[in-house]
Amino acid sequence: MNIKKSITLSLAGLLIAGSAAAMGPFGGPFGAPCGDNPSTMRAERLQHRLDLTNSQTRQIEQIFEEHHKDMEASHNALKREIAEVLTDEQLDELESTKGRIKRKMGRFGADHRHGPRW
Repeated sequence: MNIKKSITLSLAGLLIAGSAAAMGPFGGPFGAPCGDNPSTMRAERLQHRLDLTNSQTRQIEQIFEEHHKDMEASHNALKREIAEVLTDEQLDELESTKGRIKRKMGRFGADHRHGPRW
């Protein structure tokens, strides 16, 4: 395998791993079904496990929301910066590789979880 293809595939793996960490098997972030707010769900899980007050739960939910926005912005910046380095052919190969990996990941089903579960 030539060095350019190796680098392209490595970058694809990094991008997909970041996407996989943020997206669960139901299409929503952190394994949440689409339409459910993952920050609320995570804060509620902590509320039950740690016996948090309603005030603590709301504060933690806001913290999750802010960090999620930061991670999303960082991921988008990473993709833009990598795209600036790659040729059109390499970008096409990267998209093709991402699609193949996403299809393979979809075979794991609902029991395959990504990201923190607390």
